[in-house]
Amino acid sequence: MAKIKCIQRIPTESYAYIELNLEYDSAEEAFLDHERLLKLHEGGVGLQPREWTRVRKDMLQKGECDPELLEKMNKAQRWFINELKLGIRSLTKE
Repeated sequence: MAKIKCIQRIPTESYAYIELNLEYDSAEEAFLDHERLLKLHEGGVGLQPREWTRVRKDMLQKGECDPELLEKMNKAQRWFINELKLGIRSLTKE
């Protein structure tokens, strides 16, 4: 069976969209992957890997996060930092 060539366009804040040229076995698979890609990008790109590593390290050592950096984070990164804050608070209460 021939593959279906598909252009997936994911809207972004920085650019109009990110364009991906992909191949799928079916139109349904292309649609499901588009939904997955949209969720993956939800909340923006977030911090770059080097900066993200530094923020996690600072959070674990100091228990603090720069509010400006928090604004740059994507949804998953903010969730992680908030969970880390809750964990640190519960450990310091004991």
